[in-house]
Amino acid sequence: MKNKINAEICGTDLVLVTEEEESYVRKVISDVDKRINGTFLKNQFSTKLEAAILVALDLCDEKNKLNDANDNLRAEIANYIDEINELMRDNEELRHIIMSRKNSGI
Repeated sequence: MKNKINAEICGTDLVLVTEEEESYVRKVISDVDKRINGTFLKNQFSTKLEAAILVALDLCDEKNKLNDANDNLRAEIANYIDEINELMRDNEELRHIIMSRKNSGI
């Protein structure tokens, strides 16, 4: 179900249409507003649009780096799974050897 949420970010009124929970959207709105205002005041930009563009660049950079880290973790997990499967095969082979030796009396 789509929710209409009235928001104000950096003095600009917006109506957001989303399927997300309102509490989550309010948190995102608050985070964006704080980041833009903080960047605006810290870097003394002439407009909030410039601050918003810098925040957008920072957020995209963070997202890309997190996606890369996520991909690396997925690759590591895949390698661990391969190692586990190989160890399980080795374990099964050793069990068969042990059982055959027990059965043959060695």
